[in-house]
Amino acid sequence: MKKIVSAMALCVVLFGTIMMVTGCGNKPAKGSVWKATKMTAAGIDVPVLVDMYFCFHSDGNAYTATKVANVLDAEKLGAYTIGKKDITIKEGSAAVSLTFTLKGEKMTLKGRFEGDDKEIVLQKVTSPSQDDIKKAVH
Repeated sequence: MKKIVSAMALCVVLFGTIMMVTGCGNKPAKGSVWKATKMTAAGIDVPVLVDMYFCFHSDGNAYTATKVANVLDAEKLGAYTIGKKDITIKEGSAAVSLTFTLKGEKMTLKGRFEGDDKEIVLQKVTSPSQDDIKKAVH
């Protein structure tokens, strides 16, 4: 009996190790919406004063949105591709490439854009939905 319990415990440890090394769901899913919880620019914390969201829509485009006084306003950023460790967003001939780390429901984006090195910590959310964000584009 002890051998069976020990073998089962070993299997659980090995399974956990394999999942940590190979990753399970280690890319943001199409259709997912993420809320900014922390931002830094050039190593300095930037306050998140409004609800800000990033959406990787199932239509192949990335969107950003803000919610102020319960009003959602969104902007289409452009087509995106998700690699193993990076996300590239293209709008016309311009492209922004961001590295990401994903741990469960939290994701960190890092990259250089608008002249500064930036880092954004995001939390996966269910509201607003990808459809809510797309409808809010003006």
